[in-house]
Amino acid sequence: MKDKITLFCLLSTVLLGVMNSFFFHIAIVPISKDLNTSIAFSSWFILGYTIMVTIGSIVYSKLAESIQLKKLYLIALVIFVLFSILGYFMNNFYFLILCRLAQGAGGAAFISLTMVAVMDVLDRALLPIGLAFISFAMALGSGLGPLLSGILLSVTNWHILYLFMSCAIIFIPILYLTFPEMKLEKKTPFDWLGMIYLLISILFLLCALNINFLFIVLCIIFFLLFIRHISTISYPII
Repeated sequence: MKDKITLFCLLSTVLLGVMNSFFFHIAIVPISKDLNTSIAFSSWFILGYTIMVTIGSIVYSKLAESIQLKKLYLIALVIFVLFSILGYFMNNFYFLILCRLAQGAGGAAFISLTMVAVMDVLDRALLPIGLAFISFAMALGSGLGPLLSGILLSVTNWHILYLFMSCAIIFIPILYLTFPEMKLEKKTPFDWLGMIYLLISILFLLCALNINFLFIVLCIIFFLLFIRHISTISYPII
């Protein structure tokens, strides 16, 4: 029974994380008007979250090999909830972007660590339904995000988009009590330098696609550094 409750909470956080990726698409225009910024500059509400989720998914997958999965998931969930609440009270553009980036840093764990939990921690009987519902939650979240965002914006201002995501706070005590403990068999070394090269190359790739294509040069440089680095080590990065 505990495993089923845990799976439900994990899938719910996956749904919230994917919804949050699309939450600010409709809000870009009112945000730019309220904060007196250009729409292009306000697009960092979307781009910043995308960057953090992309980078965080890789980092969390690797950290799960050296940090207990339950602790790692709860830390990510606390970060997501805390900065969702703080974002509701902020009116400064840069602090709002910071809250959005922190949301992405926490939300990045939801999909990657849920997959790890379903395969390695929870009851093996839940594996087929768990993987199926992860895909379902991702598809539902991508459609439900813009729809719910539009409904909320029609009745109140865009600050509520931050506060809505703080509902994930209800999963913190539940997961703390139900998420099974699992001892790490063997801690694997974390290649910080290789990870930095890879993440910076991803960052510049996203900037090239969303801001200026000239960033692709920096992306290629750091990716070549990454390739050169992993050719000198004997263990996998990811």
